[in-house]
Amino acid sequence: MSKDSADQTRRTNAPMASFLRLLAAVCAILLADAPVRATTLAIIRTPDQVIIAADSRRVWHGNEQRPQLTCKLGAHDDVIFAMAGLVLENNFDAQALVNLVLGTAGTLEERALVLERLIRGPLLGMLTRIRYELPRLFAEQLGSGFVLNVTLATVRNQVAQLEMRDFYVETSPDGSLRLRVVRVSCPTDCPHPTEVFGVGETAAMMQHLATLPQLPAELPGLAVRLVEIEIADRPALVGPPVDVLRVSVMPPTLAAAAQPSEQGMDSGMRFQSTAALVPQGLGVAIGVALLVGVLVGLRRLSRDRRRSENQPLRVDLTWSFRLAILLVVVTALTGSYALMFILPDATETVVSMNADTPGVEWLQRKPACAG
Repeated sequence: MSKDSADQTRRTNAPMASFLRLLAAVCAILLADAPVRATTLAIIRTPDQVIIAADSRRVWHGNEQRPQLTCKLGAHDDVIFAMAGLVLENNFDAQALVNLVLGTAGTLEERALVLERLIRGPLLGMLTRIRYELPRLFAEQLGSGFVLNVTLATVRNQVAQLEMRDFYVETSPDGSLRLRVVRVSCPTDCPHPTEVFGVGETAAMMQHLATLPQLPAELPGLAVRLVEIEIADRPALVGPPVDVLRVSVMPPTLAAAAQPSEQGMDSGMRFQSTAALVPQGLGVAIGVALLVGVLVGLRRLSRDRRRSENQPLRVDLTWSFRLAILLVVVTALTGSYALMFILPDATETVVSMNADTPGVEWLQRKPACAG
């Protein structure tokens, strides 16, 4: 996992830039024959959002070398995730395990630890099988150590959280394989206001980052640009299109909808809200009026009948008439108050609550990721 911690105001000095360029060149040489790294993820984390950009080329596919188009990003409720390396091979399906774990309760860090335990056994079994059945392929493509990356991100309590797990295969003294896991957990491991991580093929993007005096304000564009740099540098292993997924305290599209809660409803908007619900109020009033009419009619019929028979009036519906009139007045007053005051205020409250809800946005997505 390559990482570049960057403060928006920090300027990279010349000696550090030279060192990063040298490191990027060495990495490019060492990884030239490692198709399992045929993925590029650019991950940018700030205190209130996480942006992940990924390429779409899949090179490793068992003993086949035919590149395929794949989706390396996904979302489950308010958690976004990315995968790189041996994601799907025979009976091992990293994405299925991710979806399984994200469907359970717990903090993001707790679920990342559970996912790590679930991955270890199947991944190690698959690697052991590949080493015995395809020893040359294992030595060429997995000998570098890195085999899988899984990244999870969400927002909790208005703070962006990021959990990254890199799995490396190693050989034990007795000759058996074992896994080593490198963990990154943010905000604990993200001391800078803006952190940029690279996964997979990252030499060219890290070299580009070293030349920037400071990070641009348009972070989604930076993430796309970093992946495009790797596509141009390693077209055989990294390919278009670029998918971009973001989780933030509140997506910009919803932030615009929340403006009324910040400014309050003016008289015009209040009048429009009231006018829109007038038909419903009329429906209630008409129903009550019909009830009053029926009661008044019954009272008159009873009175006329008694008079025609020269009998005293035994049934007096005056109390029913008065009750109906009272019901009409109370309904009218309650409805008017609700339309004018309660409903607009309730609308503002709902919008304000949505402003604190983490949101997931696909900024760029190919059809293969639509599911």
